Amino acid sequence: MTETSPRKLNVWALTLRFLALGRPYLGRIVVTLGVTLIASGAKAMQAFIIAPLIDNARKAGGAPAVAVDSKAPEWLKHFAQPSTWTRRRSS
Repeated sequence: MTETSPRKLNVWALTLRFLALGRPYLGRIVVTLGVTLIASGAKAMQAFIIAPLIDNARKAGGAPAVAVDSKAPEWLKHFAQPSTWTRRRSS
């Protein structure tokens, strides 16, 4: 077998020491990583939601009503037409 250099062993020792210091915070670290992944995914989805609106606005020459009516999903059309918004009345 090959021998590992003392410098390489030192790096592993420091890595293990670093991980041991973070052990009490493992729950927080996992939650933070999870929230970060969800936020990154939501940011990526934002492009998929807005892309059809931008593409259609370019084709229509910038007229927002025509651009939204052409290809946008049904639920997205309501945001561009405030007259379709309804208020819920509390009982």
